Amino acid sequence: GKTYNLLQLHFHTPSEHYVDGAPYPMEGHFVHKAEDGTLAVIGVMMKVGQANPIVQGMWDNITMSHDENVVESVTWSAPDFMPESKAYYHYQGSLTTPPCSEGVQWYVLQDPVEISQDQLKAFQKLYAMNARPIQDMNGRVILGNQ
Repeated sequence: GKTYNLLQLHFHTPSEHYVDGAPYPMEGHFVHKAEDGTLAVIGVMMKVGQANPIVQGMWDNITMSHDENVVESVTWSAPDFMPESKAYYHYQGSLTTPPCSEGVQWYVLQDPVEISQDQLKAFQKLYAMNARPIQDMNGRVILGNQ
């Protein structure tokens, strides 16, 4: 019943969420904000496999540096980046980057998308490890949908 607008997309390696006790090589975060200021993030796990054309388009059009990149000349569709299944895990948590604000609605998709080993290595040249360590559950309940 609430509309969230996409603010930004960023990536972490390895993933900041673990599934069955293990991380994925990479995770994308689609950060959204509602008019009332609340945040929701969709996490997309990424595993090594076939090259991902959307990721390649991003990598081809950004300056590979540690600076934030704003690229206005590239158009892509968020649904095209998502796995076919939209099943997800949901919990209320915090941002994983400073200021690590609480009250974030997290939706972590259960199925990963694929990226190539070369695409992963290109990102890891800049960020060998940029993931927040796994946090204690602190009473959080993780719900799943099918």
